[in-house]
Amino acid sequence: MLNTAKKWIVETDWLAEHLDAPDLVVFDASWHLPTAGRDPKAEYLEAHVPGALFFDIEDLRDEKSSLPHMLPSTVKFASRMKKMGVGDGIRIIVYDTEGMFSAPRVWWTFRAMGHDDVAVLNGGLKKWKAEGRPLDSGPPRKRPECHYTPMMNASLIRDRDDIKQTLAKKDAQLVDARPALRFRHPHRPRQPLQVDPLRSLGRVLRPDRNPLRRRHRPGSPGPEPPGARRVQQPLELRGRHGERLRVPGTRRALSHSPAAWE
Repeated sequence: MLNTAKKWIVETDWLAEHLDAPDLVVFDASWHLPTAGRDPKAEYLEAHVPGALFFDIEDLRDEKSSLPHMLPSTVKFASRMKKMGVGDGIRIIVYDTEGMFSAPRVWWTFRAMGHDDVAVLNGGLKKWKAEGRPLDSGPPRKRPECHYTPMMNASLIRDRDDIKQTLAKKDAQLVDARPALRFRHPHRPRQPLQVDPLRSLGRVLRPDRNPLRRRHRPGSPGPEPPGARRVQQPLELRGRHGERLRVPGTRRALSHSPAAWE
């Protein structure tokens, strides 16, 4: 598991050394909670890793779904990648401004689209800045359009029946990624905020800003032990015919995943 985790994460010194590689594309995958009052695109234009493109999570979603941030179609994803000059055989690095928040979602999106040569920048833009590394501002240099071939990886998507079978067979570990307080006190009153699947990606949020469902899944472990390193792989729940599903006890579609503990 340790070797697998290392495959998905790169350090800032590695990126600085390979930043000019012709087969490497860096994405700023920043996204913020609606209550934060921040504009990730504006922040990207103000400062980003040199040459980085902006991955617009609000745009690259299924606009036909009433649920937030569901996977876009392969056709839409391929079209956006083509326009940004991201083609087959490209190595991809994703980061966000918080260090490890929304970038894992984009990492998973690329993998769900069949693109496995993708990794998350450890520490994100926050660490990059702290180390005094160079920054760019303004729009990125336009890359020539190129062909991109997405191939949906069904092994990264689970529907409600799959989750039920897992709970019955206990053949996989489900992980509750909510804060420790919510996990240990399932009946604690929730804040009246809209639930969004992105809130649990990449890090555990403050308890007073996370109104997720009250009960955790049977058999899912609680908070990680001290010093543990967390690698999350979000899963989107779909029905047998492609419809988005809800899990009993949730207010929105569940988009969490098993995590790997080192």
